[in-house]
Amino acid sequence: MGFRRNIQEKIWKIILTGLCMCFAVCISVQASSVSKYVSVSLPMKKTVTQKETGYEFNEKTGHATWTYYRYKVVIPGEGLLKVVLGKGSSRVSGLSLSMYSSADSEDILDDWFFSGKKKQTVLIPVSRGVCYFSGAAKSKMRFTFTAVKPGSNYCAQRAVSLKRGVKAKICQTPGYDYSRWYKIKLTRKQKISFWSDQGNFVLLTDSHKIPIEVESSGSKSTKYTSVNAVPAGTYYLCMRSGGPDEILYSNRYYYTTIYWK
Repeated sequence: MGFRRNIQEKIWKIILTGLCMCFAVCISVQASSVSKYVSVSLPMKKTVTQKETGYEFNEKTGHATWTYYRYKVVIPGEGLLKVVLGKGSSRVSGLSLSMYSSADSEDILDDWFFSGKKKQTVLIPVSRGVCYFSGAAKSKMRFTFTAVKPGSNYCAQRAVSLKRGVKAKICQTPGYDYSRWYKIKLTRKQKISFWSDQGNFVLLTDSHKIPIEVESSGSKSTKYTSVNAVPAGTYYLCMRSGGPDEILYSNRYYYTTIYWK
């Protein structure tokens, strides 16, 4: 029995030693792998072909380095950033874009992916500053900027008159997180229909700011119609920066249009 016990103890020592060595190797491999972020300045209106993520292994030191490329875009003010993505020679099926606050940040501010697309345009409301972007390797990327004033129609008293069929463009940039109010006038009794691709935040009220019940339909651009016909008079469309029960927060941004008939 003593001989067998010694053999078992030796076997267990060998197994434990092997496990410890494997664990040490895993730690060594993890510790030797590092990430390097390279910032590449990208001027407006210049097309760039995105570089592939680089990988380099040093056999002498056992260190591996992953190199990631982030494209630096300087934003001159409040407005709309237009990003045109084009399919290159990448093996990835589709187009993608990720937005970061700094070159070495791993926290994504926002991202987009378009499966099977050869060309795609992304519109991003932005504030003055610097942002960094990356996307699918070997795909093409081009940025243009259009200045857009935030507007001052943040309450019913400052509502902007909106004529029938005329589209109002809303560029909600970070730091300007408030509702946008529009005033419409009816010359006869009718149902009111309005459209918006940010429909969850649209509110229709009468002249006393009392909400009017509406029903929705559609998918990409949501159509809303008042349940009942309303008499001639003044009404308000309010694009909220959050839902009725949400607390407004400063980093929300979106781009949309709203119009009525």
